[in-house]
Amino acid sequence: MKKLESLNKNQTEQLEITKTKWLNKIFNYTLYNSISDESIITSMEELYKFCNLEKPKVFIMDSPLACQYAVNLLANMDQVKDQVGDQVGDQVWNQVWYQVKDQVWNQVRDQVWNQVWNQVGDQVGDQVEDQVGDQVGDQVRDQVGDQVGNQVKDQVWNQVGDQVGDQVEDQVWNQVWNQVGDQVWNQVRNQVGHQVRNQVGDQVRDQVENQKLNFYSFSTYINYSDFGWLSFYEYFLNNTNILKEYKESLLTIIKFVENSYISIQLDNLCIVSKYPKFISRNENNDLHNTKQAAIEFKDGYKQYYVNGRFIEEDTFLNSQEVESAKIIFKNEVNEDIKACIITIIKENFGNGGLLKMLDAVLIDEQKVSHSNGYTETLRLYHSKQKYSFLQNSKGELNQPYAWFEETCPSTGAIYLLDTCPTFTNVLDCAKWHRPENIPSELNYFWLSAN
Repeated sequence: MKKLESLNKNQTEQLEITKTKWLNKIFNYTLYNSISDESIITSMEELYKFCNLEKPKVFIMDSPLACQYAVNLLANMDQVKDQVGDQVGDQVWNQVWYQVKDQVWNQVRDQVWNQVWNQVGDQVGDQVEDQVGDQVGDQVRDQVGDQVGNQVKDQVWNQVGDQVGDQVEDQVWNQVWNQVGDQVWNQVRNQVGHQVRNQVGDQVRDQVENQKLNFYSFSTYINYSDFGWLSFYEYFLNNTNILKEYKESLLTIIKFVENSYISIQLDNLCIVSKYPKFISRNENNDLHNTKQAAIEFKDGYKQYYVNGRFIEEDTFLNSQEVESAKIIFKNEVNEDIKACIITIIKENFGNGGLLKMLDAVLIDEQKVSHSNGYTETLRLYHSKQKYSFLQNSKGELNQPYAWFEETCPSTGAIYLLDTCPTFTNVLDCAKWHRPENIPSELNYFWLSAN
């Protein structure tokens, strides 16, 4: 069979259509609000069968954090095993919930969202009654012990990924492979993968571990991180004569993914998170919102991001007013978080609010060009007030706070760096922060005034 050497006009137009379709699967998240619990359960049961695994009990949660709380709750059920015995229904759940929850609650009560925790209790409670019954003591405890994510990954990739990958490689030229890969696979993966999967998952891990609970790894496959490679292969399935013999397998995998935002895949037990109810991004497709959480789930679990940088809820909320932001900013030592606070204030209150928050006056401003062609405006600010404990480079006390402002060329985030109040010329300040003895290819500030 002759290899596909180039894409025709219609095939080229379908690149953008395919990419948009798959991005809409995650960012037009309302499409998934109508998925029934029955569909999710059936899909996960079929996934385990597809991977030659025993039929699982499926627990459905409203957020990734709720999944972690649920699996920790289930893992502790052996501690009330003797008291549960052969009782069923409400009696089983009442003993499990009211005794085991106290043990977990004591670890998390100061940090956990009440709404998420109560939702976990309600959801797990209902499903324990329906599914676990008199086996709650032994069976659930044993199932929580073994994760089967690698088995799922191997089966999905061996039965679908390798085969369709080889088929495409055999039947298309590298030029076509790269064209579709760049415009479909990579763009979908980049917009979904790093932010919506990795960062959200990392923050859930941090919160769980900070609460002294066990973190159970989320699924490697069959979640929204699969959108990249699935969009790539679906493109060839729908727009060429390639992969027709793999249509059923591909559509099966796509159905599995569409029904699970993310899951914890265990031996005979699968705990699934539904899709978020709200996602907000900036022009670079980074998670971003300066007024509210950038991603939020049905049970109230949410995370805050500014230009892709995670920011704690207290810091974010205290940055919604200029006066409280001023206090937070002065006490903050992390430059990334300070950049987030600056962006929040500037977007919500403009330059006037930013200067008020900084209690600052503009000392110098100059436009500069870099060797790579990037142009920006550098600014130097001093606080109006002088402080007896601050000193300049000469050791003189009673100095103002001083800030040097620069802009990140890749994200557009504005940074204000603490600097020495001796400077009155912003270029001198910039060169002091980025010394010229750094090799030019590494020196961000290789400056020349316009």
